[in-house]
Amino acid sequence: MIVFNKPWGMHYRLKAYPFDPKEQFQFISELTARGSAELARQGVKFVSVPVTAN
Repeated sequence: MIVFNKPWGMHYRLKAYPFDPKEQFQFISELTARGSAELARQGVKFVSVPVTAN
């Protein structure tokens, strides 16, 4: 795992590979969902950007 401190927040990069390369997209999606759920469980707040309407 690699962590970068950016001005807008922490940037995490995880190196992991699925057993079957055909499952790469599903694997990334599952890791993202599990990671987000655990961070939320730990009380970590995500960075949000204000949206302006034109």
